[in-house]
Amino acid sequence: ALWKRQHAVLFAGFSRGTHQYYATGHNIHRENPKAVADAIRFVAASQPAK
Repeated sequence: ALWKRQHAVLFAGFSRGTHQYYATGHNIHRENPKAVADAIRFVAASQPAK
């Protein structure tokens, strides 16, 4: 789909990120809470320790 290609172009400009696609709507926190928790863990683990 066009929007997937446009997202790929957008996210290609970020060196430390990933674009993950899930077959959910705007309520991903309800439809796939594990994906949300995994993404939060990924971001937290990528931060340098203080």
